[in-house]
Amino acid sequence: FQSYALWPHMTIRQNLSLGLQVKKMDSALIAKRVDEALDLVGLEGMAERAPSALYGGQQQRVALARAIALRPKCVLFDEPLSNLDLLLREQMRVELRRLLKELEITAGYVTHDQPEALVISDKLIVMSKGRIQQVGPPEEVYRKPSNLFSASFLGGVNILQPAPGQKSGSQIALRGGQVLTTAHGAAEGSPEGRVIAIRPEALIPQAPGTGAENVLEGEVSEVAFLGGQTEVRFRAGEDQLMARVHGYSSASVGDVMRFSVHPGSVMLLDASDAG
Repeated sequence: FQSYALWPHMTIRQNLSLGLQVKKMDSALIAKRVDEALDLVGLEGMAERAPSALYGGQQQRVALARAIALRPKCVLFDEPLSNLDLLLREQMRVELRRLLKELEITAGYVTHDQPEALVISDKLIVMSKGRIQQVGPPEEVYRKPSNLFSASFLGGVNILQPAPGQKSGSQIALRGGQVLTTAHGAAEGSPEGRVIAIRPEALIPQAPGTGAENVLEGEVSEVAFLGGQTEVRFRAGEDQLMARVHGYSSASVGDVMRFSVHPGSVMLLDASDAG
């Protein structure tokens, strides 16, 4: 759970033993199971401490160890890492995946944290208003969203409006006059009621004069350095876009920049499928 539901008046060992005692297991086996579970989550030597003596990440691991000690076939998680700080959350999601794989436990994991969902899952289910929008491996759902909601919810996208009156072919005209090529064959027929979706990281900076295809050019309106990447917002024609550039970018507000996008990263999605 989001709150780890540890009994405050019990030691860590007593918390882990409780479910096993309810199952009327032998005391020697209970002690063995508890020690094994604490060792798996890296809390060996802490069995006699109170939950209040542990920090949030350790308490979360105690809750996980309590479930592991019961040797379940399935564990349900309800945003268990939401109360942790960013660094600890990143460490715990990798640790959780390792443990679940090692113990061969099936897990149903609810989260609104997109990176967490991508890291932990083998199969991803995107839901909106109680309805399943898409099911599949994380990479497939991210790279080939089935609708606009999946694309927007998982990682975010730039939304561009096609120009009216397009007939057919792999080329899509934008309202500002630019033309993009898609490799998905999704441009057949009229683009009416559909939008172009491009992931921010799919926009690759290009030096002036390069012969790259699918070029979008515009004036930079905002630059945000995020350490491992830089977000550059710019206007191309009538559309406001955001590019996610790896590492540091020397871009400044007012600069005119060119970005190219691979045809395979140009998606045409139904505008009504927004969840």
